[in-house]
Amino acid sequence: MSRDYSYEIYSLRQQISTMSGERADILNKISILKQNKSKIQSKKRAISEQLSQYTNINGMAASNFVGNRRDDFNNKIETLKGSISQWLENTQNNIDLIDQKISTYTAEASNLAIGMNYASQSLNTYIYLQSQNED
Repeated sequence: MSRDYSYEIYSLRQQISTMSGERADILNKISILKQNKSKIQSKKRAISEQLSQYTNINGMAASNFVGNRRDDFNNKIETLKGSISQWLENTQNNIDLIDQKISTYTAEASNLAIGMNYASQSLNTYIYLQSQNED
């Protein structure tokens, strides 16, 4: 008596199709994250370079005014530098989180590829067994 493997074949094809779709979605997310990470890093570099210019601005303006006005100006520059430094730190933390998410998605995509490979091997076995039954 021969066994019908149609259900197993159908089920594995569905699983492979589902995993393939999930993997494509994950790879798309990875691509988007990498593109946006690159944009964020570019802006972060530009702002970091501007931050280094504030010291130069402060030095250039040294002879323009003195006293309380000078102290107020210095305080505003330091406050601005502090805020920008905090923004740069927060942005780096966000970049690190993006890297973690990319790593997680990469592992998920790899696991799905392994699962698809295993399911494909099983599918080929069932297709072979089914063809032997038909002979």
